[in-house]
Amino acid sequence: MATVLLVDDDPNILRPRRLLVEREGYRVLTAGDGEAALAVAAIESPGLIVTDWMMPRLDGVELCRRLNTMGKSGDMSQKQMKPKMHKGE
Repeated sequence: MATVLLVDDDPNILRPRRLLVEREGYRVLTAGDGEAALAVAAIESPGLIVTDWMMPRLDGVELCRRLNTMGKSGDMSQKQMKPKMHKGE
């Protein structure tokens, strides 16, 4: 079973995404920020990481940079979720 790591600091976004991905038959891991995601990725080596762009402590861009530096991105895909902009922002 393929493993997906979902990374987001908002549990109201993380929970429904987890359910959607699980329904498709994937094993799903979650992390609430980039630092936690690094730790999970080091142990689990997920096949796909879907990360929020803006998070406290370690954002999605820096998470991807560090994964590349660690050599953890060779066999894994990384996708970043950009924040949705609302009118007036």
